[in-house]
Amino acid sequence: MIDWMDALQDFPLDEVRTACRTFIAGNPSKPPHEGHILSLIEAARVRFLQEQARLNPPAPEPPRPKPVSPDVALEILNSVGFTPKRFGDVAAAPMANTFAEAITKEQSK
Repeated sequence: MIDWMDALQDFPLDEVRTACRTFIAGNPSKPPHEGHILSLIEAARVRFLQEQARLNPPAPEPPRPKPVSPDVALEILNSVGFTPKRFGDVAAAPMANTFAEAITKEQSK
């Protein structure tokens, strides 16, 4: 009995009862064990999910906006005041070689 409780404790009682009835109806001369019942519950859940997916198909994906050219993208960015930093500007900036040098440069600003 403890094996049954361990195997089936996560499932509602009505699902366990339905699976037991289903097994006994199909195998009247054979007693079920918890593995049989567990597999019947899982199969019933799969069928339920498939039926739900069939009845409620996912909404179609909305159409994607058309990509814009780089010139139009830059125009849009400029119209809202966004000016991207250029990697060339960052690379041209002198870098400190040590932490002390970085502190000295920061204090001199």
